[in-house]
Amino acid sequence: MEILGKSYFCDQRLAWRVLGAQDLSEGHFRGWAMAFHFLVALAFPMLALSLFSYDSTLENITNFSLTITSLATIVKFGLYTRRLSNLAEMENIIAEMDKRVAGLEQRICHRLMKKRLHFLSRGFLLISCIVIVSLQMSFLFKDKRSLPYPSWFPLDWTSSWSSYIVAVAYQQLVVFVQVFQNYVGDSFPPLALFLIAQQCQLLNLRISGIGFQGESLQANEAELRECIKDQKQLYRLLDLSRSVITWPMFVQFIVIAINVGVTVFGLVFYVETVYDRIYYVSFLIGLTLETYPLCFYGTNMENSFHELHYAAFRCNWVEQSRSFRSTMLILSERTKMNQLLLAGGLVPIHLSTFQATCKAAYSFFTLMSNTMKQET
Repeated sequence: MEILGKSYFCDQRLAWRVLGAQDLSEGHFRGWAMAFHFLVALAFPMLALSLFSYDSTLENITNFSLTITSLATIVKFGLYTRRLSNLAEMENIIAEMDKRVAGLEQRICHRLMKKRLHFLSRGFLLISCIVIVSLQMSFLFKDKRSLPYPSWFPLDWTSSWSSYIVAVAYQQLVVFVQVFQNYVGDSFPPLALFLIAQQCQLLNLRISGIGFQGESLQANEAELRECIKDQKQLYRLLDLSRSVITWPMFVQFIVIAINVGVTVFGLVFYVETVYDRIYYVSFLIGLTLETYPLCFYGTNMENSFHELHYAAFRCNWVEQSRSFRSTMLILSERTKMNQLLLAGGLVPIHLSTFQATCKAAYSFFTLMSNTMKQET
């Protein structure tokens, strides 16, 4: 059996290494990674210093949206960096569980899991590239000199070409890095939850198939005990994933709810040009895809753990020894616990939360619309 545990997150590992998160997680705070991220993080105060200072309402909306997005990206990246050391243990557990894959049905399921994981990872990367392209369109087709994103800049870029080139280059670097940070931060949690759900499905197949292969009673009992070890490994994998993603996802849910409301408000009331409309629609789609796959796979994972309880009773336990049945009861009792991940210990990573996020975004949109009507 080919061991693939270390290749499931290869794109994310490469991204974290390129972004310097690997060095920071190992405590190298005086190297290039710290200086690089300090330079990128300066974009947030530059955006914040110009909040609501523009004559154009659309520019104020764009600036506010980018400000909270930039802050959330910085915070999420820092939270991931603190827990990045858990990734190695996660990969080792996955590799150990891959060794247990046996039989045609399990091999087919495992092969499909690998294909879907890589498709999902590359899909997030494609979306990130589309977002970068759409962000540039409204800037490239502007008639007068302006920055790609409304922000304060310490140089007088309005009267100096050299200062203007520096300002544009700096903003393009920041956007590229933060979109890349968002890619790795947004793709890792759905991948981890999908992987846990699929490993749970493989364990379901192993448990439910015990007693139907003509093995001896002793061999069936030994296989059941191995499945219990797999179950412990699966719970450990879930705990490690929880420690990595719970707080970044809590930040994401809050920011997405606000950002979707702000984006729809600008799109409905203030966008006029085709290029601005493309930018806002692409940004809105990107925000939605940050949250929906995560909630979907969180629900899928919870359902997979529920099926473990029924898998124990689908095996041929009737014809097994008394000790086998006693061990099976221990396994089935452990499966009764609801394995639902909570972002920040408060918000379920579940489809119900995606619905709640949409409702919160609508409430924020309604609040801004009512405020606008009162002012006019």
